[in-house]
Parts: sequence; C-alpha cells; structure tokens
Amino acid sequence: MDSRHGEPFTDILRDLLGCGIFNFFIWRTQRKLASHEFSTMSLREFVGRTLEEVVTNRLTPVLASVMETSQVVDLQDLLRRFAFNMVCMVSLGIESILVAWILCFTYQFWSELST
Repeated sequence: MDSRHGEPFTDILRDLLGCGIFNFFIWRTQRKLASHEFSTMSLREFVGRTLEEVVTNRLTPVLASVMETSQVVDLQDLLRRFAFNMVCMVSLGIESILVAWILCFTYQFWSELST
C-alpha cells in the first residue's frame, strides 16, 4: 500500500493515533483483535450495568432536583452531556462530567463555526 501521500499527516498525527491507522496491515490486525472484544456478551453486559448506574446515580437525582425546585432545564443539553459521559465511562473507564461538559460545548462551538 502506497502511503507517501499521507506522510505529512502521519508525522503530525502519529502521537495521537499511532501507526495503525496509517498502515493497512497493522490496522487490520488491530481491528481484528478489537472486534472480538467489542462483539462479546461481556461488553453488552458492561454497557448495560454502566447505563443503569449512570441513570440511577447521576441522571435521576439531577432530574429530581430540577423537578423539586421547578427549574427550567435544557433537556437536550443535559441528555447530551450524560450520553457523552456514558461513552467516556464505557470507552475510557473514567467518569468525567466536567470534561464531558467542556468537550460538548467545544464540539457545539466548532460545529456551529463550521456550518
């Protein structure tokens, strides 16, 4: 596979993405290894447990507090933050409400800027 056209990007993004995405043979090996882990029943069970934990311990108390105080809340924004937090917990193993909040607004900013 000829990768000369991508050399400038390979050099720039190597620290972030590694070599696998730029080398077909490495990428294929990594994909085959990862696909087994992401198709197992244990992943589905982990996602289910994590989702239940997030909804029970994080989302429900926030919604209960909003209801008790009769606050107005942007439900779409709230659910977007919780969804992103869920992705962080499943993919990275960390709960990061603050980082999720910052990244959601950063993503929103760049999305609006690009349209």
